[in-house]
Amino acid sequence: MATRSVRIIVVLSLVAAIALGGAPAGAAPKAAACDLVTTGELGAALGSTFGPGEQYVAGTGVTCGFEATGPVRGATVRVARGKQAKVAMTKSLKALRETLRSVDSDPPKKVAGLGDKAYYSLDEFLDEGSVEVLDGKTFVQVTAILSPGADPGLVSEQVLTGLARQALDRA
Repeated sequence: MATRSVRIIVVLSLVAAIALGGAPAGAAPKAAACDLVTTGELGAALGSTFGPGEQYVAGTGVTCGFEATGPVRGATVRVARGKQAKVAMTKSLKALRETLRSVDSDPPKKVAGLGDKAYYSLDEFLDEGSVEVLDGKTFVQVTAILSPGADPGLVSEQVLTGLARQALDRA
């Protein structure tokens, strides 16, 4: 009888964990958007001082916005998982292509060796660089916004790809 009671409790606990979105004991929790890169990593990569991130939901996925002082004035990290990941990648690329075309900037460029699909873009009108990555059922986007007159090299493909790789590793 005691064994049956233990089984019932275990099953009910697992059902409750799944219903509440939790993971069973021993499973690694999924990192929040603001935990995918640290302010120190952003500062080192982008040459600016970043404040703590603020998480919000807008569109597909969850975004963490970081305000900064220096040549880069801000950055965002967005993550979408599961079925939302592919939707986020598709919508992001479509919006990027349209925006970049409208301001006569180069279209997103494929990035090799990062996830299943990855793209880098530099919006010269808005002074903003971004990398979008789809890896299995995880989408990560890292965007950095330059202060007026700052060197676009600060948001280069190499810099943003490195940050996206760190974020993806933690996602």
